[in-house]
Amino acid sequence: MITLRMPDKETKRLYLRGLEEEDVCDIYEYCKLSKVTKFLNYTPHIDVDDTLYILKSSYLPYTEMEEPQVWCMVEKEVEKVIGHIYFHDFRQHCAQIAYVLHPNFWGKGYVTEALTELLHIGFSQLELHKVFAYVAVENIKSICVLERFGFHKLQILKKAEKLSDGLYHDIVEFVILKEEWRK
Repeated sequence: MITLRMPDKETKRLYLRGLEEEDVCDIYEYCKLSKVTKFLNYTPHIDVDDTLYILKSSYLPYTEMEEPQVWCMVEKEVEKVIGHIYFHDFRQHCAQIAYVLHPNFWGKGYVTEALTELLHIGFSQLELHKVFAYVAVENIKSICVLERFGFHKLQILKKAEKLSDGLYHDIVEFVILKEEWRK
């Protein structure tokens, strides 16, 4: 039996732990920013109550949705949630990954640290065979992160996703198989 509660982990600079309702203020701090939601399919959060509603409806009831728990990325030095990372669309030994990070921490390897642990848990404990990621073609930084991990492009989905700007964007579908990840 696969447990959907994600184990707590520690990296060089991060504590990775399950998201809790008490994280709402930290999460609002980055989800309210348009530069964070630019490549996401939701608009910036309006206020803390908006963030709390999203947490309660989409992230916290993970067991009811039969999804693995969302991890918070807690930066050790500032002792604050700086992002979150998770599997979703979890089925048949496959899952999609997603991550969101406060822009003050972009380009510093935090997603790489967290994604290393997430993929390890996914392939070794959640018994995943395949992991997908969907990224707007304009999101070059995220594409580079995925390619460094060995994800490869399957296809470009034309005008597939309506992003926070209200327009439909081309989306790149990436995949990595368990045996590719091991390399």
